This record gives sequence, structure tokens and C-alpha cells, in this order.
Amino acid sequence: MRNGYSKDRFARFSKYANDAKLSLSFGYTTKGTCYLNFFIDFPKVEMIIKEIGDFQVPQIGGNTGYLLADKKFKEWSVDVIDERTNTPLVLDDILKTAEQYVFPILNRYSEIKSLLLDYENGLLPKVFRIEERLLPVLYFVAGEKKHSVELLDIIIDKYSIMDDGINLSYQENNGKEVLSTEKLVSSQYIDFATKMKAYVLGTS
Repeated sequence: MRNGYSKDRFARFSKYANDAKLSLSFGYTTKGTCYLNFFIDFPKVEMIIKEIGDFQVPQIGGNTGYLLADKKFKEWSVDVIDERTNTPLVLDDILKTAEQYVFPILNRYSEIKSLLLDYENGLLPKVFRIEERLLPVLYFVAGEKKHSVELLDIIIDKYSIMDDGINLSYQENNGKEVLSTEKLVSSQYIDFATKMKAYVLGTS
């Protein structure tokens, strides 16, 4: 709350800042431990993607441990309880970690232009993976229509030489090998890029 976050209907702690909705969410790998994930969603970007079609384009997020000095998955043991407050002893460490490392990074990248600047200069934390379809939308929202179109053309050219198909593989399930099918989605990427390009060129 001190940093402007409040719990939303998805049980995430979220706030709107600049171009983004910033969110934090607790998860659990094993009993007695917890980890903290971050998410950065750009409402205008999501609105455009939804407007051009029913596309699922991953936004930015990951485990907050990759934002710390160790740059690896981070979880805390919550087994030990403070008898005075009835809260885990590690709660203070979680809050200090968020305030010292996580919040400043999320606040910086709540601005799309700052995100793209560090992306271009190779300064983004590795956990900030920008999906190839997301990138041209970010540039478009940042006002760089020409570069957005260039990136969309790259996607179209890349996937035009690939055929859709079915990737067959065997996976073990409950001790038995089962056939797994995975649809290759070249045409979906072309469809997205083509519609997004028309959207960009159709704006004044």
C-alpha cells in the first residue's frame, strides 16, 4: 500500500503507472515456501492486439529473483512464524527486497520508451523477454510507426518460408508413452503481422 499497490480480483497486487499496469503475485512451489512474480501489462498495447483479432501475445513477467543481484529464481521459507505478529519472519525481507530492487525496476519499465531504450542498448534484465509480436506493437504505441512496420515485415518474411504442420512426439504420462501433437503456427504469426501492419498503416 505504501507504494500504491492494492489487491485486484486476480489476487495480484497491482497499480497503474505511466503506460503500464504493474502487478506482483505470490506463488508456492512446495509447502512452507513462497515466491514472488512480477507482471507488466500495457493496457493500450493489449487493446490494440484485441482490436485486430483474437491473438494471445505474451506480456512481460517472471520471478522477481531475476531482478536481484543473484539473478536466479528466488523463494522464501515461510515456516518460521513471529509469535508477536503471527506473520512469517521473512516478511520484512520480502518487503525490503521489493522496495529496494523490484519496485524501482518496475517503475522504470512502466514507460514504454524506457523499456525500448534499454532493449535497444542491451540493458534489459534477461527475464524481460519481449515476444516478437509484442515488439512492433510497443514501437507503434511509442510513436515509431516506421520501425513498427519494419519489424512486422520481418515477421511476415520469416514465417512465409515456414509451413504450418503438426509436430509429433511421444511423452510419458503416468508411466505410459502417449503421442503428443503440437500445431505449428506460422500462419497465425503471418495473420497477426498482416493485420497489425494494416492497422498501423491505417492510422494517421
